[in-house]
Amino acid sequence: KYAMRDLVNRLPGGNTTQLSDDTAAAICCTLHEVTRRNMENAKALADAGGIEKLVNITKSRGE
Repeated sequence: KYAMRDLVNRLPGGNTTQLSDDTAAAICCTLHEVTRRNMENAKALADAGGIEKLVNITKSRGE
């Protein structure tokens, strides 16, 4: 929960630097692991703006 904002800030989108696909995938996997069975972490992800960033990543993959 304490590193959630840092993980979300590393995701592509907004004013972050360009990440490799491997780094973005590793962050996504980490977010999945910490949120899949913990509602408090899932809420922290939403509060940090992570859901919007994940949706944008999904939408941009076909481009």
